[in-house]
Amino acid sequence: MRRKALALQAGLETAFDMAPSPANSTQTEMVAHGDGAFYRPHTDTFTGDEYMPGGRRRLTMVYYLHRRPRRFTGGRLRMFDLAGSRTIEIEPTHDSLLVFPSTMRHEVETVRCPDGAFADGRFAVNIWLCG
Repeated sequence: MRRKALALQAGLETAFDMAPSPANSTQTEMVAHGDGAFYRPHTDTFTGDEYMPGGRRRLTMVYYLHRRPRRFTGGRLRMFDLAGSRTIEIEPTHDSLLVFPSTMRHEVETVRCPDGAFADGRFAVNIWLCG
């Protein structure tokens, strides 16, 4: 996944009208959202206490996966415009990839998974292209 993500970086930067950056590093995490899980509005830019060379997040890639048929509701990604007044809501569709600038403010709405089984939750692999 890392190699494929890095191979896409130049084209994605062009598509988002971003200044080019050498494809040199990624950060990756797998997340599971069960019943009641959500993320408040945030950006994905690097805000940690330790600076890593090439560690500034530029592009966020979210790969969604879940059990089929889907056994949860909610969990849409809500993206905000710069003023915060308009939103776009994106369904976490199985086997889909979403890419956006890491500076874009977004949140994940509450997931409802009535039976509470871990395998029935909303899963995503987050990959950040850094520069």
